[in-house]
Amino acid sequence: MYDTDKEINLLAFREQYNKCLILADHQMKRQPRTDRIPSRLRQPWRSLQRAVRRWFNRFENNYILPKLSDDMLYRYYAVQARLLSTRSDANPLKIVWVDPDQITYYNRNAPLDFGCVAGGDWDLGVEAFEDDILFRSLEKRFRKGAGWPETDLYRAYASRIDEPSQKMIRRGIHSIETLENYFKSIEKLYHNLAKNGFKTQKQLVEDEILTSDPSRDNPNPILNEITVNIFRDGSFGKRRSGNHRLSIAKLLPSITTVPVLVRVRHTEWQKIRDQVRSASKLEDLNPEIMRHLDHPDLRDIVPGEWLSGR
Repeated sequence: MYDTDKEINLLAFREQYNKCLILADHQMKRQPRTDRIPSRLRQPWRSLQRAVRRWFNRFENNYILPKLSDDMLYRYYAVQARLLSTRSDANPLKIVWVDPDQITYYNRNAPLDFGCVAGGDWDLGVEAFEDDILFRSLEKRFRKGAGWPETDLYRAYASRIDEPSQKMIRRGIHSIETLENYFKSIEKLYHNLAKNGFKTQKQLVEDEILTSDPSRDNPNPILNEITVNIFRDGSFGKRRSGNHRLSIAKLLPSITTVPVLVRVRHTEWQKIRDQVRSASKLEDLNPEIMRHLDHPDLRDIVPGEWLSGR
């Protein structure tokens, strides 16, 4: 096991991954679901899956992810997709360009593991993203011209300066001065996006504009795109990083698409991906699936002629 008190040996890590990739090449791209496995093999299968998950957790808990290049991070998630039945075929580093107005929900308290496929009702009873205090405050400032002290977000943070929340601490807000600096940073971000548009986090890293930042939501800067979950019906729910950027994108008419990463897909939505990916011709799909073919999450697996031929 890696010693977190010493420099992490990335050469050893690469060697471990190469071994995993060799193993993964002998596996199906998507592992069979538990209910398709003979009953006598289900318990050993579950034990194997738990062991593999522990293996991945070991690397994540030992602060490997912040030190991985984008290539190694892609390989990391590719191995997960091949070895874990709870992972989507789509690599979590796959950028999906989405109209910001398509991200209509705020998916609080839902699963958030990158690449995960999860069933359940976590996509039901969710709130509208534009009802959130952050969006409402930015809308009041940039569309209605109000000063920051007139917004709900400023008032909420100012009222807790003496006992800041964890979110405030993570954003470096612990005094009126740091509160003012926080809102100045939002102003700067707004005007930068208005002038220059969106760049992906990878582009910002390559331009040496972005580095690892403990105040951000994810350990590796490449993962700090706007992140979403996809509901059973294909709707997008905002989850974790990128709330400020998404709010600003919704307020700027010049921004028509934003880059997002998908954290979690609902099991029912993943079934649609699986069926599209396995179909050899358009006629193999039923009408319910065909109506989703222009969905942003399916662009990587839908042949262009299928869309033009409908």
